[in-house]
Amino acid sequence: MAQDCDLKQWLVKQSDTRAYQMAQMIDKQLLNDLPKQVAPCNKGRRAGALSGAYDMGAGGFPVSITPANLLVKLAEASAVLDEMCVPAADRFIVFPSQAKPVFYSSPLTNACVSGLSKSPLFGGEIPNIADFRILWTNNLPMRTESGRIAYTLPFGIKSATGFHTQLKKTRMIEEDARTFGQYWQGLQLYGYKVLRPEAMGILYATFTV
Repeated sequence: MAQDCDLKQWLVKQSDTRAYQMAQMIDKQLLNDLPKQVAPCNKGRRAGALSGAYDMGAGGFPVSITPANLLVKLAEASAVLDEMCVPAADRFIVFPSQAKPVFYSSPLTNACVSGLSKSPLFGGEIPNIADFRILWTNNLPMRTESGRIAYTLPFGIKSATGFHTQLKKTRMIEEDARTFGQYWQGLQLYGYKVLRPEAMGILYATFTV
């Protein structure tokens, strides 16, 4: 009985692992395609629909983000959306996991900055900054710029993009010449698109502690 329960738990874990791997593959494709669909005035070295005053970086000229200027660059990205009259609610920005040391070396570790009794980072969760919810991934597009890795960071609001996935067909494979076992097979369909290009932006940056 115990062995039967262990087998069921193992099968659940294997299913969860495969679902996670599929999600990572889709995430990588989506993050690679998304920058091409963003409004031109929300990216590049003269971003800002009204002012053109914000350097969001471009190929060959990535923005260098450090602990000292992290908050400023987030505020500038927020201003890019402001100039497009994008609502402040539900804004997000995606960072690579490699940028975490920059956050933990920034003024955010100082409780005086947040006005709280202790640093908001001590709880292990980075709070919303400049109206942005901070998201993390290892799947951002990246390239080498002068010996340093530059990342393409999307930012915007949730309603600017559309995504759908569906498990279309499933079947149990009971006879396979390659194995004596049985296994389950599924066909998953998915698609995505930027629905509101003006509500998305791109920050092209390197990170230095």
